[in-house]
Amino acid sequence: MRPRGTTGRQSVLSRRISSTTIFLGRLLGLYLVAISTGMLANRRRTLATLDEMARSGPWMLFSGMVATAAGLAIVLAHNVWSGGALPVVVTLVGWAALLKGVALSWLQRQGFGDAQTCCGKEAEQRGIRPWSD
Repeated sequence: MRPRGTTGRQSVLSRRISSTTIFLGRLLGLYLVAISTGMLANRRRTLATLDEMARSGPWMLFSGMVATAAGLAIVLAHNVWSGGALPVVVTLVGWAALLKGVALSWLQRQGFGDAQTCCGKEAEQRGIRPWSD
């Protein structure tokens, strides 16, 4: 007997994949579709906003803190490296968010502040100055 309100396929999936994996997979999938659609619909505004955010140290620090919190939450709740593609992808997204957040928080001035030195004239020509004092 399958749970009420589910199809046969859903009950088979829920036996193989945990409810946490299914929830996080749906959450991340819907989030990425919604954000991508909004960004594609307003390309110019999106690029201008991201450029301004990259130039703002406080925004980058805040972005790092949010990414660290989201990544850490996923990693702590779902660090699964077997059981199919979905559990592994959810875990990889969590680790990627955690590493991105730590990089944005720790390397704020040291790494990204030297973008012009690292990339030379190309960065300067593009106007890359992540943190201007």
